[in-house]
Amino acid sequence: PVVCERLISLTSDNIDKFFSSCSLSIVGRSDFEFGESNVFGNSSSEVKPTASAAFPQCVVELKTKWSRLGKLKKDGERSFIRQSPPATPSFNHLIQCACYSAYYEFKIPVYLLYVTTEGYKIFTSNSCPGLTVEGLKKNFQIMLNVFRRREKLLSINEDKTKEEIIE
Repeated sequence: PVVCERLISLTSDNIDKFFSSCSLSIVGRSDFEFGESNVFGNSSSEVKPTASAAFPQCVVELKTKWSRLGKLKKDGERSFIRQSPPATPSFNHLIQCACYSAYYEFKIPVYLLYVTTEGYKIFTSNSCPGLTVEGLKKNFQIMLNVFRRREKLLSINEDKTKEEIIE
């Protein structure tokens, strides 16, 4: 079975003790969650955390990169600059994957799939250190650190007007 756009919410109640929690919930929507293994022809050498029956077999985060408008041709038509799949994943996309992994207690693999008109690229724990359990935990901690700093700034300035905060 495949579940698309599952709403997830991470709160201080369901974040591992390893991570100090934030005051506000972290919400997101996973693109695809697959209930069967061997989605992308997983090899037996792929790093796979142990999964229980309550968890999906894997999460797939899909990113598309569209062609951009190019220069105006002599005949008046527009050309397009085609995007190639990236050689390395975006840090922000790895942070997003870490959030989904944290929701499942880092027990299932997360794949990052980029699709363009020129092809596709799949990042897994074998091809990307940011998708290993250690990489996902590190990126999740980075995200929590940023969120805690923002919450602290908001709490310091919650009684001030916009003008006072800017000043």
